[in-house]
Order: sequence, then structure tokens, then C-alpha cells
Amino acid sequence: MPLASKHLPFCPCFGLSSGMRTDAERWRFLADNSLVLNRSKAGVSVMHYTTAENSGLAPRFTSVATGDTPEDAIDAAIARWERKHRREWKIG
Repeated sequence: MPLASKHLPFCPCFGLSSGMRTDAERWRFLADNSLVLNRSKAGVSVMHYTTAENSGLAPRFTSVATGDTPEDAIDAAIARWERKHRREWKIG
């Protein structure tokens, strides 16, 4: 069983977990955690905007996760968040 599928809510249409996150869940995760997508020739990265107050330094972006598609990158970022916090990410 894939790691992501055991963390998904019950799907009433099929009676079991679909094994995939919806686009709404992915975009909500990005918004809740102040993350952005960055596309490059190498693929897609989920980035976190970091800045130090009154440091005089330019703000920078820190890579959180990468993937071949936006879905892969966001799913990798969610999996990283779940490992770091040792709990499932849920909307709301």
C-alpha cells in the first residue's frame, strides 16, 4: 500500500480511499504553509520564501521538495511535512 493512500480521507463514491490527493488539497497545503511553485528545466520545486527581519539581506527562496510535475512536488512536500510533524496533514 503506498504511503500516501493510508493518509487520505474516506471516498464515499467508491467506499474506500482513492489513493490520490485532489488538486484542492494540494493548493490548500501550499496556501496554508506559504509555499510557492517554481518551474525550471530540471522540473518543479516547492519553495518557501524566507527573510530575516531588519537584516538588510535580500529575501530568498528555500527548496522544500522537487518533482517532475507539480503534483509530484506538492505530494513530496506533504510527505515531508507529515514526517517532520509526525502526523497527517488535514484541511482545516
